[in-house]
Amino acid sequence: FLIISIIYFIIKFSRLGSHGADFISPALITLGLFYFLKINFKNFRKPSNYELVCLSIILISNAYFFKIFSIIFYILVFIIFFYIIKNNFLKKYRILLVIIILLNFLFFLKNILISGCILFPISETCFNQFSWAMEKSKIQDWKQINEAWTKGWYNYFSLNYNEYILSFNWLNTWINNHFIKSLEKIFLPLLVVILIIKTLKKKIIYKKNFNLNMILIFIVCSISSLLWFLHSPLVRLGLPGLLPLIIFIFNYNFLKDFKFMLPQKKIIFIIMPCFFLLKNTYRISNTSFDYENFPYPRINKNNSYIIDKNKIKIRIENDVKYSIYEGGKCYTVRFPCLTNKKEKNFSFNKKFGYLILKNYIR
Repeated sequence: FLIISIIYFIIKFSRLGSHGADFISPALITLGLFYFLKINFKNFRKPSNYELVCLSIILISNAYFFKIFSIIFYILVFIIFFYIIKNNFLKKYRILLVIIILLNFLFFLKNILISGCILFPISETCFNQFSWAMEKSKIQDWKQINEAWTKGWYNYFSLNYNEYILSFNWLNTWINNHFIKSLEKIFLPLLVVILIIKTLKKKIIYKKNFNLNMILIFIVCSISSLLWFLHSPLVRLGLPGLLPLIIFIFNYNFLKDFKFMLPQKKIIFIIMPCFFLLKNTYRISNTSFDYENFPYPRINKNNSYIIDKNKIKIRIENDVKYSIYEGGKCYTVRFPCLTNKKEKNFSFNKKFGYLILKNYIR
């Protein structure tokens, strides 16, 4: 389970910019599930359980800070807490409990200060009495638009977004567009990794039946994937539940433990870093020119813009170097930049390494 997951993440996570933070949450969940699989619930007082419990809780409880869909895995955290209380281990795990409560409090406080909601855009968790909060009706409308977008409404504008998300009107459009692309980009690499791993195993050490850990993980991953499919079926949003579930399902003989021969371990640890370096070296050498003059996203990627460097004038104000560009829009010039047609009504300042734009006092 862990080896398959790690190899898959190395392949997919070799460039942060291509996925943003999408793979951080499933990586935390997967590692947390690995430690959860090793917890001995039949003998919870076993000393070796302490480290496994702490690692599993910390990893799983932090995952939803990056992707809210990961919050469903808190079911596993609550199950562990149940065994802690059942075995009178509250005192033993008190520091862990305080850390988890504090982190969650800060996370929810941050959400409230930003949006007026504990969990945006779930309107039931929002407070209208805050001056910066949105009305619940607007939050609900925003949630429906977001749901329609994740279900492929951008490929099908014939219906209003409210109608599009009803009665699975979206299913055919979603399958023929987003889902097909996801098979190629996400699921096929995972299947390839599983097949490679299976060919490398030396021998089966022993067989075992389903245990409580496996059943709980399978149930929670299924619930997470179902909620994802019904509400926001954009694959990158459902990775925390989908990846572990797929590993369990397609790794058809996952009930058998196996180990690698030493030479094969060395080959893996040599191949993966080499793959990582070669992939990124190729990307940098192949695309570096494209980004040379485009620190910001292009307005139209089909158009090419050429910077006339003779029309760039460099100015310095309060130790801040900025450009005045007379040849077009500033999105083609390195920040900070102003067009010569725009009136400058602020001053540039630098303090503690930060660039500060301060409005003139009128």
